[in-house]
Amino acid sequence: MKTPATASSDDYAVLSCDGTEFYYGYEEREDDEWCFTAKIPGKEKIKVPFSKLKAKDMFQCQECLLIGIGWVINRYGFNL
Repeated sequence: MKTPATASSDDYAVLSCDGTEFYYGYEEREDDEWCFTAKIPGKEKIKVPFSKLKAKDMFQCQECLLIGIGWVINRYGFNL
């Protein structure tokens, strides 16, 4: 297992590791809204526009990223 990598700026935040990538920001849009995306090997790409994340501020990229990751965990669960 590789060490997870993170990056963030004013307009995006990303967490990636072992082929899995979680992203929130301007590069993924739907109807002019910034989106959270999850690319997980063996799963269909998940894309959630800001309005469906239920976050408070579209420009708080790290918070939106964490909320999106929380939705993925809630939906798919994980095994330790």
